[in-house]
Amino acid sequence: MQVTFTGEEKGGGTFEVAPAGRYLVNVYDAEETESAKGNPMIKIVWEISSGEHAGKRIWNYLVLNDKGMYNARKCIDALGVQWSKGEPLEIGNNLVGRECEADVNIQIYQEKEKNGIKFGGYHKTEAMEIMKGGIPF
Repeated sequence: MQVTFTGEEKGGGTFEVAPAGRYLVNVYDAEETESAKGNPMIKIVWEISSGEHAGKRIWNYLVLNDKGMYNARKCIDALGVQWSKGEPLEIGNNLVGRECEADVNIQIYQEKEKNGIKFGGYHKTEAMEIMKGGIPF
């Protein structure tokens, strides 16, 4: 692929942030990567699924070290992924399409507001809770 620059290219603009609150979100993309400190990490792109802010995306990182494992487990539980104590679990792009509720906050990054997800702020949806308990009749 060839590209020609004009010298007048403009930045991508600004991203409008959603107000802080709990939102229904789905995993739009998930990628295995490494943190700046060399820890294994899952980079997740969430998309707000419904309401006035549907379609807005949130970038979130699950660092798989001692400090971040609680957050990762809360996320995996909320997404309905089955795991067993002490058994290895493959996570990454197999999370794409799964849905949960998330406590979205506003963070400052490079002097700009962006949405983030509160540490441990993942919750199973009502539908997931019903499915866990079987058919409710």
